[in-house]
Amino acid sequence: MNRPSNLIRYYSLLVSCFLLLTTVSCSKNYANHSEEWKQEKIKTLYTQYARKFPEVKDISAEELQQLQEQEKVILVDVRTPQEMEVSMIIGAISQAEFEREQDKYRHNTIVPYCTIGDRSGMYAKKLQEQGFQVFNFKGSILSWSHAGGKLVNSQGITNRVHIHGKKWELAAENYQAVW
Repeated sequence: MNRPSNLIRYYSLLVSCFLLLTTVSCSKNYANHSEEWKQEKIKTLYTQYARKFPEVKDISAEELQQLQEQEKVILVDVRTPQEMEVSMIIGAISQAEFEREQDKYRHNTIVPYCTIGDRSGMYAKKLQEQGFQVFNFKGSILSWSHAGGKLVNSQGITNRVHIHGKKWELAAENYQAVW
């Protein structure tokens, strides 16, 4: 009586493990979706995050590119040093660099960015409360990739973008996601 019971438990466990592995390996892998789908997913995620900082105005990648042509914009990368090692938007400075010389940038338009716009939105809110003219970069570095924006690292121009796992694998197809 004990033997069939153990066998049933063994097969049940085996089936459960198979289902779990199948679900984990198939879930939230966005790399194979269309560019349009990825851009829509970025917008959806950003909209959810932006509820935390409704008073902060945002700016799209295309609007940012136009603004850069018209005036001096200070791009502030609020990501971790490890993320910035992979790549940064050309001309951006780190949050630490910005904070060391904040007064120098007081009369510029400040645009913080991160991976998708959550961390940068919280930082933009803080800067806005301090009286800075600030926009949060909607979709941040992921949107920048879809707008064909250039990225750099210590070796020069790169197509690598740091993300935090498969859920964030939303960069444009000619960019390489790294995590």
